[in-house]
Parts: sequence; C-alpha cells; structure tokens
Amino acid sequence: MGKVLFDLYDKTADPKYTQVIKLLYSQLEKQPRIKAGNFWHKQIYPNQVWLDGLYMVQPFYMAYEKTFGGGKNYDDILTQFKNVHNLMRDPQTNLLFHGYDESREMFWADKETGLSKNFWTRSIGWYTMALVDTAEKKEFPVFAEHLRSVAEGLLKSIDHPTKLFYQVTNAGNRPGNYLETSGTCAIAYSFMKGARLGYLPQNYFTTGEEIFNAVATHKLVTENNNFVLKDICLVAGLGGMPGKGDYQPRDGTFEYYISEPIVNNDAKGVAPFLFAYSELLRNG
Repeated sequence: MGKVLFDLYDKTADPKYTQVIKLLYSQLEKQPRIKAGNFWHKQIYPNQVWLDGLYMVQPFYMAYEKTFGGGKNYDDILTQFKNVHNLMRDPQTNLLFHGYDESREMFWADKETGLSKNFWTRSIGWYTMALVDTAEKKEFPVFAEHLRSVAEGLLKSIDHPTKLFYQVTNAGNRPGNYLETSGTCAIAYSFMKGARLGYLPQNYFTTGEEIFNAVATHKLVTENNNFVLKDICLVAGLGGMPGKGDYQPRDGTFEYYISEPIVNNDAKGVAPFLFAYSELLRNG
C-alpha cells in the first residue's frame, strides 16, 4: 500500500507522507534476501520468493528510487524481476509457478527446481500487475519482454466460452476447479494498462476489456439492491500454516488451491476490478 503515498505527497506536499515513505524504505533495506538477490517473501518464509511479493514491493521500490534514490538501485529491481522470470517460469507454458524455495527444504518445493507444484491465477495476476505498475514508474525493455511472455501463456489458458480464468490456471474444468474473479480482474487490468503504456500490442487492450466485461457479466450480481462481486479466492499460500478450507496442508497441490474458501466482495477481488474499470474510464 506504500506506493499510494507518493501520489498523496504529490497532491498535498504534506511532509508526513515522505516520513512514512522513508520509514518503509528503511525496513526494505533490512529485508533478508535469497542468495540470488530477491527479497524473502516474509521472515517466516525464509529463502522463499512468491509471485505475490513482487507486487507487494517492487512498484514502491521503483517509485522510491525514481523520487529519492537517484536510480542507484534500478539494477537491483531489474535483477529481482529477471530472477523470477528465469527461475519460476515454465518454458512450456510461459506461466509462472506460485513459489520458489532456494533452499529446496520446504515440503511443497520440488527438490531439483525449488518450485511449487502449480500455477495459481491470482499470483500470476499479481506478477503482471507488478510488471505494469513498476514499468509505469520507469521504463526498461525487460518489463515489456516479461509481460509479453506471460501474456501469451495466459491467453492459451483462458476459458474461451466465458473469457475468464480458472483458479488453477491451466487445469481447465477439472472437477473442483472454478472460474476465479480476483486473478481474472488482475489480468484484465494488466492487459489494458500494458497496452496503454505500449508494453503490449494494442489488441491486448481489447482483450483486457473483453475479460473485464466477462467478469461484469458472470461474476457481478445484485442482491438486495447492492452489488456483489462473487467467486473470489479468500487466500492461498505455501507452507507456514494450515489452510482455511477443508484441505489443510498448504502444499501447492491442485487439491489445496481449490480447498480455500470462495467469498464475495473481498478486497483482493474488488481492488483489481476497480483498477481494470479505471483503465476503461481512462480510455474514454
């Protein structure tokens, strides 16, 4: 959430926002890293990189470097994205696995690659949002290269009848899999914004708009005169704690991802829905 502080400071010139920005950055300076250079996902997840973490950190990190850092750490930011692309991308599908354990010690990690077992759509959506939001602050060719790569992979996994994406991205209509809202909205936003910024071909804006309209058609309903955005995965992770659903181990299996609760109006779905809608408004 720290990335919005830059906009607040630009609009108000209130120094309290720069104080908070610099406090957050001081915490970032102390964040542990894997040997390859990426930040640990959290202190309780040592030696691990999750796709979620790129969205949590990199747009803020790039905004700080551009505003206060003089660009001295641009290479660090680019390296962290390159590591994820090189270590976590499946060359067969161009999709990215949810997590990577450099130590190969976690029970969910492949002992040879360190990767988790499946593609979780919301984590890929967070990755694409990290790319477009970071690239918006400072353009580097690598952002466009990575965005185009994963976008091509995602289009091969889209559910063509509905233009939505499944919870487990490439598992299709396997029993238990479902068309999940938050990841779909994140991808719609990333496609439209990526096209607007010139990192994706312009036809991706149309595709993103079609995906967003599909969400509005299939997932946005009214109940008691209120809008309800449905079919949002509440939360998903790897290791560390039991799941919130009926299937307990957070082991990255298909069974785990479909076991987490499905909820309505959760912020992790509503926010990317609004982000995507904002791109449509911006486009006129």
